[in-house]
Amino acid sequence: MEIAAPPLLEVQDLSVSFANTRAVDGISFRVEEGETLGLVGESGCGKSTTALALMRLLRDASLTGRAWLDGVDLIGLGEAEMRAMRGSPTDHPSSARRAARSTATGRGRTRGRPTCCSTRSRSAMEPRRSSIIRISAAWGNGREAA
Repeated sequence: MEIAAPPLLEVQDLSVSFANTRAVDGISFRVEEGETLGLVGESGCGKSTTALALMRLLRDASLTGRAWLDGVDLIGLGEAEMRAMRGSPTDHPSSARRAARSTATGRGRTRGRPTCCSTRSRSAMEPRRSSIIRISAAWGNGREAA
């Protein structure tokens, strides 16, 4: 009997609050490998806040609920583990043009190598990290990620 892989991203009852203001109220969804999810709504309804909360980039927010990326509990990760999960800014696809320009001009170099050519080790999450980056890019840009 084959065991089904966990969904790429699963969110259950996620709420985000800032002081006494609830910005996101109990959102739940699931994204399987190869699927694309679009959050649609009016300005200020919590689309970007949801994405930033999942990536744990909201400093003064209170998060409740559960969220898993490929079976890893995003809400329960420590800050160092979450930072490793997100990767460096040069890992993001939108950084490629900026990195190429920096390399051509000689700026953005570390010990003779372009900053986009980091030698740090990659976690087992690397193949899936690009998928979550595409999901978050779609949220941030208001269009489907490539």
